[in-house]
Amino acid sequence: MIQDYIRGLFPASRRSRFLGALNELSANELYRMTHRDGCSYPALIAEHVDQGDCTMIGEARYAAAPDGQHCEFAISVHEAWRRKSLGTLLVETVSFRARALGLRHLVGDVFRSNEAMIALARKIGFVVLGSAEDARLVKITKDLLLEDSSQVWNERATVLRRCAGGRAGPIAPVLSLQS
Repeated sequence: MIQDYIRGLFPASRRSRFLGALNELSANELYRMTHRDGCSYPALIAEHVDQGDCTMIGEARYAAAPDGQHCEFAISVHEAWRRKSLGTLLVETVSFRARALGLRHLVGDVFRSNEAMIALARKIGFVVLGSAEDARLVKITKDLLLEDSSQVWNERATVLRRCAGGRAGPIAPVLSLQS
């Protein structure tokens, strides 16, 4: 399911998600997406369920940095599901999990040309700064201690209902949107 999803993304989407050209995941990367690996956690999968058929529509990965303060993350949303708040839901789910782990900052690297992700990051409270390591990238950072977790959960439930057309299924580790 994950490999089919990755193959089905537009090439530009795969490039943005993995910060480089990629057609499919290696066996090692696929394993890391489905198993805990040190400070990395298995991918969160968003799926759409229609009459019993499940289709993967998005994913998020996150890993605690060795400093115990930062959580690196990355997300992707299938093109057909963009602009439906699924990206927001994935980021907020990662934020909640990082906060539960006692981490202070959620961080990610984004191509400077990925205007949609940069706009989403700003909309949900990230600071966007140039990257010192690579001029093609920006660093997005959010202070997780500044969030009101009850407000985040209420917003998350609203977003899930909106994505599911008013019908919400189970939340994690799979976000399931029923038709």
